[in-house]
Amino acid sequence: MAAAAPATDLQELFEANRNAPFGRILSAYTIDTWSQVYPQLRLDQVVTRAAQPIVKRLARICITEKQGLLAVGVLQLALKLSYQKQLPWETEPWKGLIAENTPGRTRISAPIIITQGDADPLVRPTITTTFAKRLCSDGAKVDYRTYPGVMHIDAGPKTAADVAAWIAQRFAGATAPTTCATS
Repeated sequence: MAAAAPATDLQELFEANRNAPFGRILSAYTIDTWSQVYPQLRLDQVVTRAAQPIVKRLARICITEKQGLLAVGVLQLALKLSYQKQLPWETEPWKGLIAENTPGRTRISAPIIITQGDADPLVRPTITTTFAKRLCSDGAKVDYRTYPGVMHIDAGPKTAADVAAWIAQRFAGATAPTTCATS
């Protein structure tokens, strides 16, 4: 298994990023998407009436395109004024589904490589480090690598060669390395 800058502790990520521009953008993506996937979730449970159309519009913009990045920049500013009426991680049924969708709830028997940029303002390195340590304590074989100066949007491209080499080594039958401390 491989993950680059994975969203692990969803509640903690929501909380840590709720007042940051990209945090508002990605939480809008999540809230809108989940309200479409889970019938028991509705935007009006956690988003103010004024912010609902902004959340829906934001969720349909690609931030990797220059025009999209400009549009989300403007829209996320509107969310700064009026956005969440209830915190999703404190409001049922959102709270339960956030916990249910948080990875690491079951033991991972396959070796895993996790890559994380140490300059990532969105998926905070401390949260990923805690996740990797938890996997290790659960007996998983984890190769956790951090990359100096790498931001979230660059984590995949900047770590892809290392991840591809790691995967090739698994297919070649090499024993997976681990950064888990042994005791």
